[in-house]
Amino acid sequence: APNAFGFFFPFSIDSPTIRSAVEDYYRLLLSGMAGTPGFRLFWLMNEPTYENKSDPRYATAFRQYLREKYKNVTRLNQVWGTQYTNINQVSSKSEPVSSRFDRGEFHLEHVSNWFRWLASTARSYDPKIILSNKPQAYTVTAPDRGIDFEELSEVVDVLGSDGVRELSGKEFAFSWQDPIFLYDFQKSIEPAKPIADLEFHVAEQP
Repeated sequence: APNAFGFFFPFSIDSPTIRSAVEDYYRLLLSGMAGTPGFRLFWLMNEPTYENKSDPRYATAFRQYLREKYKNVTRLNQVWGTQYTNINQVSSKSEPVSSRFDRGEFHLEHVSNWFRWLASTARSYDPKIILSNKPQAYTVTAPDRGIDFEELSEVVDVLGSDGVRELSGKEFAFSWQDPIFLYDFQKSIEPAKPIADLEFHVAEQP
């Protein structure tokens, strides 16, 4: 399924098979382009959002994060208001509302590590590669979608996004608020880096 783990995310980032396939792809693509003329800007992904509560490897990584943060199940229970007897009992089906901060913090860091890995792998085959990414601008105010723009801004060379200025019927006709908010935020983090809307929607149909 093309969106099994989020928008344009048909795979688990915790899969060793996927990482091996991506590394092979970068090796073949970038070595094949080496020495050819032209300016190229590479996106790490197109409009990504990420969700993963079913992969056992993701669940294991979250429990390890909880162990490192809370040290023991007693402290976790105090903070979450739960009655677990072992951190291994934590699952997406049993987590209370009080777990959302930890889940969100872990999720953003976990997905950010994926983009760090993509960037470092690409640069290992082409140290001069120019990298960007193209998440949708609205995800800056939707951290549950897994895109940490602060972390991402440090990873890439060009601060990219898809602004999506749709006809919205709002006060100013176009939903420009998310892109403008995002550009200000990106510029505040990395003022020396260029910003690019990599799929500029001048107008939408109908």
